Amino acid sequence: MSLLRLHSTNDHVTTLGPGPALGIWVQGCPIGCVGCTSRPTWDPRGGVTAEVSDVVHWMNASGLRHVTISGGEPMEQAPALIELIDRARAERDWVVTCYSGYHLDALRRDRRPRTSDLLDRLDLLIDGPYLAQRHAPLLWRGSTNQRVRSLSGRVDLPADLSAGVAYVSNPDRSGEFIGVFPEPRLLETVTAALAANGTPVTVSERPRSFPFPTHQEQ
Repeated sequence: MSLLRLHSTNDHVTTLGPGPALGIWVQGCPIGCVGCTSRPTWDPRGGVTAEVSDVVHWMNASGLRHVTISGGEPMEQAPALIELIDRARAERDWVVTCYSGYHLDALRRDRRPRTSDLLDRLDLLIDGPYLAQRHAPLLWRGSTNQRVRSLSGRVDLPADLSAGVAYVSNPDRSGEFIGVFPEPRLLETVTAALAANGTPVTVSERPRSFPFPTHQEQ
């Protein structure tokens, strides 16, 4: 039984890679970029675990063909993600986009289990740490040191302009921003404006509900 440690999922992502896509945010990141807007995904003991087979069933029942894997740091869970991609592609020709805080050259030298094998399964890799001092309105990424790497040649890339940010309301009346903010500290500006209008927004440290069975570890 293979498990993935997850922070959240979404079934309609249009701002992080080609889409509409399923979004999978894994839990756990050892990099900890200053200015990261996904700090709740850092703790390697946080989130929930889910069986790969259950996540694959959700993917192939969605009717989509794009999936974006972010986090957290996906390369920390390379063996489980390889199994996820292989089993999903056995039923549907998935186009896979993945984010990593490591540069591609470093990943190709990485000796962690099966990192290079995961790269072989990706169509697009958005690589490199976020650097707040190099923030710019770029396609699917936040700073100029990061690159959109076409690894399979199967995806035609649009112009290198910000795809913007989507706001998604959850059934529990909470909400989340999905995407890369085109301006530095724009998240703080938006949340302050919402709070001033009587709609305070807080970043939850707890994972939300999932469309498949999960296990909350104590």
